[in-house]
Amino acid sequence: MNRVTAKMLTLACGHQSTEFERRFPRGVTFRSEADAVKKCAAVADAFDWSWAARLLLPAPARAEYFKARAHARGVYLKARAAAWAEYKKATAPAQAKYVKAMALAWAVAFWNAE
Repeated sequence: MNRVTAKMLTLACGHQSTEFERRFPRGVTFRSEADAVKKCAAVADAFDWSWAARLLLPAPARAEYFKARAHARGVYLKARAAAWAEYKKATAPAQAKYVKAMALAWAVAFWNAE
């Protein structure tokens, strides 16, 4: 398979079909693996690739896709965990002040409640 057309996306959600037709009104043809990689990378954030893998790829290609996706997700989760740890470290002093301010505000409001 070297061509994807809007007709192939009949089971896609409306947004995905509309976006595909907007970007590729005549469909998209891949002339080589490098061409496919280039074209897909250019629209990487526009489409649900896992859906496309499940419905458009034959079983062996689908298995390869999910294997590559699992690796990429692992790399992403590791980077995200490191960034989250840095974020928590950087915001901890402000978070502590915020929590204390909420507690003080509640105490004053409670004390003055009628």
